[in-house]
Amino acid sequence: MRTGFLLAAAAAMTLSMAAPATADEAADSPADRAYELSEPTTAGADQCDLPVAERSGNWLCLSGEQDQAAAHADAADAAATADTADTADTTDGIAEEARNTHCTGQACWTRHSALRSDFSSVGHFGYGPLRLGEVKVHFRTDLRRHHSASNPVTFVANTNVSNLTMSGERLAYTQADPAGTPVAAGATFRAHSTMTAQAGELVRWSPNGYRVTDATANTGGVVHQWSWTKPGFPGSWYVYGKSVKFDKAWFGYRYGAANNLPKDPVRYGWRLMP
Repeated sequence: MRTGFLLAAAAAMTLSMAAPATADEAADSPADRAYELSEPTTAGADQCDLPVAERSGNWLCLSGEQDQAAAHADAADAAATADTADTADTTDGIAEEARNTHCTGQACWTRHSALRSDFSSVGHFGYGPLRLGEVKVHFRTDLRRHHSASNPVTFVANTNVSNLTMSGERLAYTQADPAGTPVAAGATFRAHSTMTAQAGELVRWSPNGYRVTDATANTGGVVHQWSWTKPGFPGSWYVYGKSVKFDKAWFGYRYGAANNLPKDPVRYGWRLMP
């Protein structure tokens, strides 16, 4: 089973620095949504099977199922301690429902109840023989009728990074488009950016995460994307993750099982700066 994606070599370039943005500003425009591209990277997966010393160009490799599960448990526990009063009425009965978790070598998903789910993923990124760092991403999404609230949405790396952007969007799934299409012609896209993130700093989409109301999809979900740069190296790395799918009932949306996932539910990659 492949555990990651090799990202192709690129010529050195001057790294541009984006201006800082506030929550809900589109620092990443909808045109930069990797989940909307049929071929998001030019990468092959073979170099992730090579020793780091033998790799070339930009790469980002996933951490394997065991590491995904351990990181997911830590992230879910941290999110549970951060629950706020405004989510209390969306989580009634969660303790009484069996928690269902699904992990792969790329990510983990937990369906806590019909109203709550978690996503997390962990991987390493680098350039040539240099392992630049490890990144961990996570989001928790609660449902209330046709409203979704992703909070927290987090990112942490064990190295300093720049131009960190977290974005979110609601997707609709159909038999003709199992990977999903943005609802409302992309009007639910939001982004939150920060100029820099220090090593070990847990960065949250503040103050309240990603919140959207939309009732147009019969089967839908939430997608979040994270992108960042490393000073001195070309381009930007990214990862996106899609939530467990939810279906419309007369009283609102409800999650299916943790393995009820859309096509391409997670992907890591690299691209030149726009």
